[in-house]
Amino acid sequence: MNILAVNSLFNVIPLQNKNKQYKNFSVPNFGIKMQEQLIQDMVSFKAAPAPKLLTNRKDGINRNTANQIYDIIIKKQPEIENFIRGLFAKHLVSELKPNNLIEYVSGRAKKPGSIVEKSCVLGLTNKNEVFHTLTDLNATKAVILDASRKNVHKTLDILLSKIREGLVILEEVEVKRPYAAKNLKGKDKSKYDYAAPEKINKFVEDAELAMGKKVNFLEPNYTKANYTAIHFLLRLPGQERVFEFQLMGHNVAKFKELDDILFKVLNNKNVDEKYQPIVDILKTISLSKEEKDLLKYAKIKREFKKLSSEEQKLLMNRIMSNLDVVMEGDSPIYKAKIKSLTKSKEFSIDDLSLLVEYAGEAGEIQERRIAELELKSKRNKKFSEYRAKAFLYQREKKYTDSAQYEYFLPLSEDMPAEFDLNNLYKIYLKCNKEAI
Repeated sequence: MNILAVNSLFNVIPLQNKNKQYKNFSVPNFGIKMQEQLIQDMVSFKAAPAPKLLTNRKDGINRNTANQIYDIIIKKQPEIENFIRGLFAKHLVSELKPNNLIEYVSGRAKKPGSIVEKSCVLGLTNKNEVFHTLTDLNATKAVILDASRKNVHKTLDILLSKIREGLVILEEVEVKRPYAAKNLKGKDKSKYDYAAPEKINKFVEDAELAMGKKVNFLEPNYTKANYTAIHFLLRLPGQERVFEFQLMGHNVAKFKELDDILFKVLNNKNVDEKYQPIVDILKTISLSKEEKDLLKYAKIKREFKKLSSEEQKLLMNRIMSNLDVVMEGDSPIYKAKIKSLTKSKEFSIDDLSLLVEYAGEAGEIQERRIAELELKSKRNKKFSEYRAKAFLYQREKKYTDSAQYEYFLPLSEDMPAEFDLNNLYKIYLKCNKEAI
């Protein structure tokens, strides 16, 4: 089908299949009305601001603006999910075809709390900036029943066929890798990818050829939320808004829902209030922004004490005067010491301001609190390492039957039993059941 022939009203475009449920499948009319409500409602594909930690929720849009955005995207979410179901209609698992390729399709509209947080991290201050920048306001995913590479490659071929038919436009592709695999070498770096690198490269090339336009093909991203997936930004012909689409396997999807909650709680992000029992467990190892800064200060202070008294005085005066900590006329020895002081990956030159911020606190009380936080931090790190190992364990599982996926890697770290992922998953299921 010729993309240019699709008019702005998006008339019914029948799919070529016999599935009665999707016989009248059509391209939904979302996006056009958005333009009436939001001037130039279009995603920008220019480089996004460098990610930074969430520090202050007052730095982005307010909750009322986030609610207005949510009211728009939530109305469009069912249409988007139905559209993806339509694309894969012949390949969805059903009672008659329990071994079909795609187990299910689902999605979500980004919640107001998450919109506020993301706007703070990226420095977005109004509604238009949010719609210009956030490409995952509406998101969908297709979960593959048996996500072997052979089956993932089949799924990519199906998506490519829809691109060639002009039913959907591909804007961006990104392979998500678990952060735990970041230090692997050579070909091992891609061992947890759903698609072979040469397959995903060919998929993008073929899509570009079919559409006659470039696709934004990003470098693989290592996510600290610990999951493997292939991320796409898709767009309907004639429309400007994109939506996110993910491909992942049954085992990863089962783990991801819980891991997303754990990640958000441990990084001071909003989670649905129904998951409060999980929050209550994790609060004993969760570190606030202020607590993380205090631990960072303790590390900087230990290095700071290696300077001579004159060098310490010079450095503190420059920090308090908002000057460069190293200047052209400084001695080579001083320059070398400051370079050594800031070579750690755990803090930067800007973090030296913490020396001033915490300098006035009572020494003994402060030292006692730092010792408590360091113990808390160690347990936090242990749990994060356990989560990473558990994810790789889950990713390596081979599909046999659904019963296998009821169990996660048992807790092996020296931590209370309540942190076992099997326990946390039971609580997660209970929270979901009670919320219905």
